[in-house]
Amino acid sequence: MIKAIKLGDALEGINIVGNMVWPMEIHPSVRDVYTFAELIKNSSKPVASFIFSGIASQYIINMFEVLAGGREELQKNLCFIVLLNQQVLCFGEVMS
Repeated sequence: MIKAIKLGDALEGINIVGNMVWPMEIHPSVRDVYTFAELIKNSSKPVASFIFSGIASQYIINMFEVLAGGREELQKNLCFIVLLNQQVLCFGEVMS
């Protein structure tokens, strides 16, 4: 996943970077938080990914608030896109 994020970040024609794959070795309860953390660490561009739970969404928003310098600054300069309530097929399993 990290290589894909870095590739998206390096390509001039890509304006928003997503994770492109899911790190299945990470427990599902924190996978979305981990994914956004890796997007933040490895891309200088706006990022996009899925959030699978309300609890995770607060942690992810907090990460972006810290990165932006506070809630007000984040609201002025949004730098991420969140996709909610999606099911992802995973070799016959459904994550939700």
